Amino acid sequence: MMRRALLSLAFALACTWALPIHAGSIVGKVVHSSGERDVSGLTVKLFAADSKGGFSTSETKTTKQGEFQFADLAPTRPYGVYVEYRDIMFPAEFVEFKPEQPDETRSVELTIQDPSEDDSKVQLFEARTVVDRGEAGSYRVQQIFYMTNLGETVVYAKDPAGSLFDIGLLPKHEGVEAIQATANQLSPARLEVEGDRARYRGPVFPGIQTLEVVYEVDAGGPDLASQLEFLTQTPQFVLMVPDRRQAVYAQGLYPSMQSGQREPAGYQYFRGYDIAPGTRVDLRIEAIPEPAASAVVAAATIGLLLFGLCVFVGMPIANDLRGTAPSSAPDKPLSASDLLVASLRDLEHDYEMGKISEADRDQLRRELQREAVIEMARQREAEAKSLSPAKLKAAGTEVGAFCPSCGGATSHDDRFCRSCGTKL
Repeated sequence: MMRRALLSLAFALACTWALPIHAGSIVGKVVHSSGERDVSGLTVKLFAADSKGGFSTSETKTTKQGEFQFADLAPTRPYGVYVEYRDIMFPAEFVEFKPEQPDETRSVELTIQDPSEDDSKVQLFEARTVVDRGEAGSYRVQQIFYMTNLGETVVYAKDPAGSLFDIGLLPKHEGVEAIQATANQLSPARLEVEGDRARYRGPVFPGIQTLEVVYEVDAGGPDLASQLEFLTQTPQFVLMVPDRRQAVYAQGLYPSMQSGQREPAGYQYFRGYDIAPGTRVDLRIEAIPEPAASAVVAAATIGLLLFGLCVFVGMPIANDLRGTAPSSAPDKPLSASDLLVASLRDLEHDYEMGKISEADRDQLRRELQREAVIEMARQREAEAKSLSPAKLKAAGTEVGAFCPSCGGATSHDDRFCRSCGTKL
């Protein structure tokens, strides 16, 4: 007897603990946009995330006036409420109870419309394609379509072979997935894929709606050579490629800068306007290679050699001027040798950034090196002119006798240059 009493008390305590101390309520009403349809007996569903990462659901029916209620709701999580009407799940309304008011009652209103196959008031006003590099020679493609429905019906193509508009997919696509990106949208997008084309059959609710088509493309390597195909009249189109050391070529589209909050930074943008059906745009994305280690070492070696050349040429002049120049004299402007060194450094930088080809780099570098030799000869000539004739005669050198190859001093009796061995 005592054991049975204890068991009864334990069961009662467990039931009391299971009941929520505070409970909220949701009351609502379903309204037809025309105001002339019967809204009684419609299924209204309530869903919320549970502790296991899934969703718990419950449902009820509307009264003759379209009213419904959900009671005894724990105020610790948000709830979504939506209605089904003529096989269409309409946009949900979300309710979240305030912690300071756990016992409150929240009101919602759900609007429904009739389905229709008349797409005369559905317009596509913008399309975007985002192409991003993936893994193992693949690219991830997002095609986003912005449309508007100016009518009061939910438009969709009832015929399985029909469509509201067609979508051109990049070749070698796989894993095509369509998402209705409209806020609180629950109805699945009806997308039929046939080869490199897809037919969008709806639904399109009144107002502005977004459709997102996502898939992978096998590029077979780091570079992508593909084609954008437009099957529907597109008033405005935007191509977006992340700016990650890659060159983008999109024939027929116009490069542009981002503008507005909808266009994030860090992308290369290409635009097109009033694109007619049947238009094809060749698309190429090529990775810009990193500068090779040998090129970096060669550039550093050239810089050091030119720096040593400038020091060798300029040191005698600096020694002559050190005793006469006042301590407060302003800095001298850059010499021709300094400018040549800077030009060679800028040339190597442009090559590493991919602005010029290797052949152009080599030709420009040879021209700059030739100018460096000529400048060295000029410096030697100026130095020789500053010496007295007695010193020149003692050195066996006359003014103006220099090697045309390296700029070294020579005499009229020399048949070969004493510095580089060039025949005079």
